[in-house]
Amino acid sequence: MMDIFIYLVTTLLAIVGLFIGLSTNLFWITNDPIKVQFGSFAFALVSIILGDRLVSYQKDKALMKIIKESLEKMPIMDTIKQFSNCNEALEYISSRLHEATVVLNTRVSGHLDDAAKKRNGFYNKNDLALKSALKGGLVFKDVVSEGFREFSSEIEQHCGSKYKHVVLKSTTPSFLNFTILDFDSEEELLFGWANSTYMGSEQKAYLVRDKRVIGYFKQYHQSLFTPSQGK
Repeated sequence: MMDIFIYLVTTLLAIVGLFIGLSTNLFWITNDPIKVQFGSFAFALVSIILGDRLVSYQKDKALMKIIKESLEKMPIMDTIKQFSNCNEALEYISSRLHEATVVLNTRVSGHLDDAAKKRNGFYNKNDLALKSALKGGLVFKDVVSEGFREFSSEIEQHCGSKYKHVVLKSTTPSFLNFTILDFDSEEELLFGWANSTYMGSEQKAYLVRDKRVIGYFKQYHQSLFTPSQGK
C-alpha cells in the first residue's frame, strides 16, 4: 500500500508540476519558452524518479528486515575449528574465561593417577585463570571424576557459590570431556579430552558454534550435573 501511495503522489506531483510550470512560465521564474518547457519537463521527470527511488528504498528495507529475521531464526553454523592438541584448546579456554558468564565443564579421567598428576606447570596456569575469572563473577559448573575431588573442593571452598561441582560415582575407561563457554550473545563448545590409557594431551581438540550441537551437550551436562550422580 505504501508503494502505491508513493507512486500516486509523485505521479500527480509530476503531472501538476508539468502543467502549472508551463502555464505559469515555470512558476514565474522565466519567460523564455525553451527554458519553461525544459524546466517543467525536468521537474516532472525528477518527481517520477524520486518516487521510484523511494519505493525501491522501502522494498530494500523490507527485504533486509526479512533476511535479518530469517538469519536470526537459523541455527548458528560454523566450520569446525581444530586445535593441534588439547593443551592449545585449554589455552584458548583460559584466554576467554573472563569474557564468559557461565561455563559448563567436565574433568573426568578413567585413571586416578592421571587425575592426581596434580596441578603443576601447564595446568596450574589454567587453574589460576579459572580462580581469577571466578572472582570476577564467572559461574562455573564442573563434573569431575574422583581424582579431581580434592582440587574441586578446594576451588569451591575459596570461590563460594560461583563454583559448583559433582563427583561422578563411576567412570568409564574413556570419557569425552568438553567445555561450554556462554558469552550471553553466543556460545562455544570445545571437546576432545578423551582421557584413556591410549590418549593424552597430544590428541586434537575441536571448537564448534552450532547451536544444535551445543544444545545437545548442554542437556548431557545437565544429566551429569545432578545430586544423584555425585557423592
